[in-house]
Amino acid sequence: MLAKKHSRAFTLIEAVIGVLVLALLFLGAMSALYFGRISATKARYEGVMLDFSIQYLEMARAIPFQSFRAGAPINALYDGANGSLPTVLIPANSNWVSLDTPAYRLFHPDLVWLSSQNPEMSVNIAVTQVGGVDHTRHMTLLLRWDPPLGKGSRQVQRYELMRTTDVL
Repeated sequence: MLAKKHSRAFTLIEAVIGVLVLALLFLGAMSALYFGRISATKARYEGVMLDFSIQYLEMARAIPFQSFRAGAPINALYDGANGSLPTVLIPANSNWVSLDTPAYRLFHPDLVWLSSQNPEMSVNIAVTQVGGVDHTRHMTLLLRWDPPLGKGSRQVQRYELMRTTDVL
């Protein structure tokens, strides 16, 4: 009578299945890390652009109503007159303006994080009149930049500011 051998080793098929399961777990973990990194980078870019828009719109809000127009400096500090700070203007038209310039990086230093993402802004100012006199000025600020790793569509943020006639 033949005696059965009891082997305590794994067969080749068991070893291959084990390696495949470990490979799938490893790939799942790596894709989760990759997705997390992209999400964190995207959130950082959105935060920088949000912070830029808050600073830009707050300075625009502080401009006297009659001086609030396309082509005007965003603030007396950034009119370029004293030479120590750059000239930062409200764009003269709604064309896209690059934010990857020395003037905008001095205005908002965190923009350096987006220098490789081609950040741009577009500003449109609409004026409504009552009785032939300017009554409101509505500013629309659009920001856009390339997504992390260049995958997907351009990221866009939109902000609006409405000014009414200053009442003394």
